Amino acid sequence: MFWQRLLSSGARTPDGDAADWYFIPLRQRGQDSALLVDAIAYIREHHPWWDRLGGARHFVIHTGGWIGGRREGREHWKGPASDAQLL
Repeated sequence: MFWQRLLSSGARTPDGDAADWYFIPLRQRGQDSALLVDAIAYIREHHPWWDRLGGARHFVIHTGGWIGGRREGREHWKGPASDAQLL
């Protein structure tokens, strides 16, 4: 539903240099960090903004729950996605 609303909101721009945020359209749940790592590799190969910003201002929606007082899977995001936002 978020994706549909984002697409119809008018907030999207085809000019990556003019974008305030970069949405990575993955369905993250649990500790599937391999999917995110593959997505980041693709983004880095085809779009310059990840490397320019060091991953900052990029976000992924994570539908996992809280386990033991921490976000599920967050410890696996260190490294290439450490500056990306987890929503």
